[in-house]
Amino acid sequence: MKISIVMPSYNSEAHLNECLQAIAEQSYTNFEVILVDCSDSDAPALIATKYPFVKVIRKQERFNPGQGRNFGVAFAKGAYIVFIDSDVVLDRCALDNIVKLAGSGERAFGGALELHQTHRIGIASDFEHYYFNHENQSSRPLNLKRTNLSSAFLIIEKKLFEAVGGFADIPRMQDTELTERIRHEMNINLAFEPSAIGYQIQDSSLKKVLKKIFITGNNIYFLRYGSNSKGRNILLFFTAPLMALAKATRINVRNLKYWCSLKQLFIIAPSMYVLTFIWMCGLYKGLIKQDGISKNR
Repeated sequence: MKISIVMPSYNSEAHLNECLQAIAEQSYTNFEVILVDCSDSDAPALIATKYPFVKVIRKQERFNPGQGRNFGVAFAKGAYIVFIDSDVVLDRCALDNIVKLAGSGERAFGGALELHQTHRIGIASDFEHYYFNHENQSSRPLNLKRTNLSSAFLIIEKKLFEAVGGFADIPRMQDTELTERIRHEMNINLAFEPSAIGYQIQDSSLKKVLKKIFITGNNIYFLRYGSNSKGRNILLFFTAPLMALAKATRINVRNLKYWCSLKQLFIIAPSMYVLTFIWMCGLYKGLIKQDGISKNR
């Protein structure tokens, strides 16, 4: 089975070589890589030339990541598409384990995302990783009832991807929108393959992480809760604190169950309630201003 790895790229030169080198060292070798790049310079494309399995698609105008992934799939020859971000370093057996699950008939599933400890820059890395990846631990058992999946490490049968129409052209949460659409419109289970592991480099500043969480709250309102019903919006306004509380508790239960440590218990877990408060503020911003999905990334 041929696998097409599709990777959007914008000024990704800091970590791209490490990402591609890990792909070059995979135990499964029937793959291609399509790098869709809209960087300000030729640096990522020049890095990619060192790897003969990489096809570079250069775009002059900056695109949203989902749009870049759609561009890449148009050139893909594989039966399955593996979407990864340029800051994800695959474990050597990742593609082998992906092919095994694909061979069992699963059509849309995610891989496990672990924090790349070598590139960790402090508490901001922990906040971003444990907030966004609490469902993706490699210690979790195979789970065939996921609600959505992360495009940082996402595998979809090419025929299914084309049938559902690909990613929406929105700045953030394209993965949530797409995979929930697959689950609801195509009536397909979303799976998880804990043995397919990618180590994600989280090196954003604390300010950027908090901004990302705020934008996620804003966008989730329009993707999941937005309504023209005044009564429904009033109900959402008063229930949002309970939603944020439940969200933080759910994140903590998952993290403590699979990644329990003293740091998790006394630093990360309490902080999740602060982070979901910021998420709630973003949701309130969307509900009150009604100005649509944020164009910020």
